[in-house]
Amino acid sequence: MKMTHKNTISNKVLWLRRFVGMFLFVTLFVGGVVGEAEASTPRILRPGTRAAMYQGSLGPVVSVNNGSVAGYLSNVIGFHFSGTSSGPALGGVLDLTFATGFVEFILGGRFWWDIPIAHMAIYVAPFVQPGFVIGSANGAFVGFDLQFGADLRVLLNNRLILSLRPISFDLQILGTGFGVGVGFAIQFMHLGVGVTF
Repeated sequence: MKMTHKNTISNKVLWLRRFVGMFLFVTLFVGGVVGEAEASTPRILRPGTRAAMYQGSLGPVVSVNNGSVAGYLSNVIGFHFSGTSSGPALGGVLDLTFATGFVEFILGGRFWWDIPIAHMAIYVAPFVQPGFVIGSANGAFVGFDLQFGADLRVLLNNRLILSLRPISFDLQILGTGFGVGVGFAIQFMHLGVGVTF
């Protein structure tokens, strides 16, 4: 069967009508659900009102320089300037990287911004973290560390924090007995738990 120009145009118009109709339906449905969620957010997911927090997380870190894998334990304590659990925050960090024959401590600061999603206690928290490094692997080393990434956080009952850091990036400038070196690493799938107070 041969398609005429008129049939092709009518098919495109029909497809466009269906698309616009589905778009309007989805927009109205999602808008209604979000509006209803704002009015009836479950108590366990209401936005946090406590400004201070502690969070610990654990996961792997992979060196881009040599492909080695180590464990990474992070400890953060901080305070939100807003007086609630959202907005900009500043804190201190004590991190530990560990593997066979290797240990490293990072002492530094972290600036982050907890951005709430849909008026609930679900946050995306991009961060930047400068710090001082000291460690040992075939000799001692010291240096500077800079990390950046984002955490996904859920705050339950305005107290318990559950977090996931899908990926973050780490740059180090290290001094050893052999000179100065630059290291790059990627952290991924860090799971964390914490509290607000």
